[in-house]
Parts: sequence; structure tokens; C-alpha cells
Amino acid sequence: MRSASSISMPWLNKLREDAALLAMRLDQEVDASFFAPLEALYAQGDALTRRYCGKALADCRVLEIGYGTRPMRMLWLHHHGVDVTGIDLDYPLLRFSPARLVRMARTNGIERALKSAVRYLVLDRRQYAAMHDTLVAGGKLKPNAPFWGDFPTRLAIRNAADPAFWAAAGHFDFIYSVDVFEHIPQPQVDAIVKAMAGALAPNGVAMIRPDLFTGISGSHLPEWYKERLGERFVRKAPPWDHLRQNRFPANSYLNQMRLADYEEIFGKYLCIAEKAPIDYGLGREYLTPEVRAELKDYSEEELLTNNIDYVLTPKR
Repeated sequence: MRSASSISMPWLNKLREDAALLAMRLDQEVDASFFAPLEALYAQGDALTRRYCGKALADCRVLEIGYGTRPMRMLWLHHHGVDVTGIDLDYPLLRFSPARLVRMARTNGIERALKSAVRYLVLDRRQYAAMHDTLVAGGKLKPNAPFWGDFPTRLAIRNAADPAFWAAAGHFDFIYSVDVFEHIPQPQVDAIVKAMAGALAPNGVAMIRPDLFTGISGSHLPEWYKERLGERFVRKAPPWDHLRQNRFPANSYLNQMRLADYEEIFGKYLCIAEKAPIDYGLGREYLTPEVRAELKDYSEEELLTNNIDYVLTPKR
């Protein structure tokens, strides 16, 4: 299964993109605040399941669609007592070993294996160690308890559009996905949402957070990531280049779905119970009158929305 996170492009461009992303991640402090987004996701999931399912997240059966090569969201929930499983195309590198790299190369290609190996040695092992210490300090993990335990058995390496997976998976109280749906071809998004509708318990709830292609960060170029929007430096790509001339495509497959595309598919199979933009307005200072005139076919909502939480419930 080829990784959905990369596309065919010149190797030099790939190396530049990967180096820029790695440099940005290296600047992050790995302390207790580093895991605040994971704790926020847990709190959000718990609030949603209490509201719609009538029970705490820790009492729910949970599925993550697209846990990635670093399943930190799942691992955080797992150590908070949540019965969580996940599905992703990519083989995760939880611990470094030649055998695991070979399996990753066979599953997702040499490029994915090399990128994951470098990232593990430079970033991942330090971040996993920090997560362990944070969980121990917070009383979620005993100092001598196994960090991984049976967690690897919870990771399915499959295509989430495969009906066979859903037929065997059973029902879930809570299904979530973060920054993944934009990397899935639109016909498969349709198939996945249809399968979700059949897999959600009658009072279940889903939270899907796509990174919208039309937002300023939708290009997936590291220089336009939301963490760097406030920095002043010379960028190679102009703002919203991916909607304009697209001279600098990122090393990532993007389905280019717009708000209306997501809402049509979600509404076909499920009810859109809530719709909450995150950090609405990112990039407004770059939306000059000249740029806005060039992007007249896009609404301001599309251009200034980068992430959005869709809360979905079964149709009655």
C-alpha cells in the first residue's frame, strides 16, 4: 500500500520540504505543554461522548481513522483508559529496528521508511520518552509499567475504505480523525463516511477535522503552516499559491476538497450536528485586495478557514 502522504516529485524538492519540516519540529520544546493538544483532544472527545452518548469517553469504544506513523493521539487516549483502536495505510515505527524498517519499506515504500527512520532518531524517541514522563507525572502510568504493552495490536494497517475492515470491526461510540481526510481521494472519503454511518452506535458521535485545502495552510508547505504565519521571512511560495499558479506543490497528496464537498458527503450519510472552525481568520493579513480579486471564485469563509471540526451523528 503506497503511503497517501507523498506524491511523485523531484528528490531535491522532497529533501527541501522534509528538511524544512524537520527543522520546524526541532524548534519545538518537548515538555508538558507539548502534549496540551492531546489533552485537549481527550477533553473534547469526553465532552462529545457525554453530550451525545450519555457516557464518558473512558466508557466508550473508540476508533481513530488515520493515526499516522506516530500514533500519539491514540497512545495518549490508551493511557487515559480509553478502549481505542485505529486504522491507517502507513506502518507505524514505534520502536527502531532494522526489521521494522524493512517491513515499513515493504508496506509503504523506501521513501516512507527512510523518512520515518530519520524522524524517529531525531524526534520521535525523544517525544515518546517525554510522553512517558508526562504520563507518569500525571498519574496515568506507573513508573515501572510497560509503555507499549498491547498497544501495537490496536493498530490496523489497512485502507479505511475497505469494507472488510468495517464488517469485522463492529460498532463504535466515538470515531475521530484529525488532519487526515484531506489526504484521501474523494471517492474513498465517500466510502469511509458511508462505512462510518453503519459503524456508529445508535447514539454514537464522530468528530472529523480536515485541514481544508482552500485555507492558507492548505498547501501543506511548511513555510505556510499556522505555527509560522506570524514569522517574517522570505517565503518561496506566495500566499495561496496552491489556489493560484501552484508553482510549489508540497510533497503530499491532497484531494483539493472544498467545504461544500465535505458537507455534501457528510450530509449524505450522517447529520452534521455541529460545525466549528478552528482559528478562523488565519492568513487574513495576507489576503490583500489583489490576492482577493485573483481568488474571487472562493468565499472568504473558505480562504480563512484552515481547520474545521465536524461533529456527526447517525440519521434517525
